[in-house]
Formats: sequence, C-alpha cells, structure tokens
Amino acid sequence: MLTRRTRRTLRSGFTLVEALVATLTVAIVAGAVLTAVIQGRNAIQGNRLALLAKTALSQQMEMLRNRPFSQIAALSPTNVFAPGFPEGTGVICVCNYNPSTRTCDANGDPNLKRVTITVSIDPSRTWRLVNLFSNS
Repeated sequence: MLTRRTRRTLRSGFTLVEALVATLTVAIVAGAVLTAVIQGRNAIQGNRLALLAKTALSQQMEMLRNRPFSQIAALSPTNVFAPGFPEGTGVICVCNYNPSTRTCDANGDPNLKRVTITVSIDPSRTWRLVNLFSNS
C-alpha cells in the first residue's frame, strides 16, 4: 500500500512551468552570448580596417619622404591612390603652405609644401596624416 509520502515521491519531478522557465533562461543566456560574439567580431573587423588604413598612410608618407623636394613640388594638387585593401580609397593633397596663416592659399610659399594623405573606408571612418616638406 502506498502512503501519502510515497505518492509524493513518485510524482516529484519538473512541472511544465519549471521546464518553461528553464528553457527561457537558457534562451536569454544564449542570446546574450551570441550578441557579445557578434559585437566582438564587428570590433575586430573595424580594428583590422583601421590598422590597414594607418599602414597605408605611413607607407605613402614614407615614400614621399624618400623623394627629393622637386618631385613633391611637381605633384598635382590631388592624387588618388589605392591603399591596398578593397574597402578603402586614398587621396594625397599637395599645396603651398603659408606659415603666417597656417593654411594653404595663393600667398603660400612655393618652397614649403603641405602634404595631406587621407584614407577613407566610408565617410564616418577617415584617417588623415599631414606633413610639411621644405626646399632647404
């Protein structure tokens, strides 16, 4: 004969509500982990592109530093280059620099060139490197 205590022991287990709560908890945790993984992957991709852009800037500036001033002065005002990765575009701008106004203008010194190198992936992600070159 089954006593009341034995019957309770036989019926013990998870109820439907407990199973649903456990399933919901696992789903929420899995969603949070998946979101963190996706955000981490996006951050890694953005950092990779930033590193490629900065490397392209440095390479272009080093190539210009190794040229004589006459070749830099002979560059057209705007030069487009491929930064070495498909997502990006690169532009080199050269102008006569006016030290008194700290700008490029018609009164700029032809023996002082400001070179601005810009690498863009999209309008919100742009890197710029500026250097002055002098004929002295």
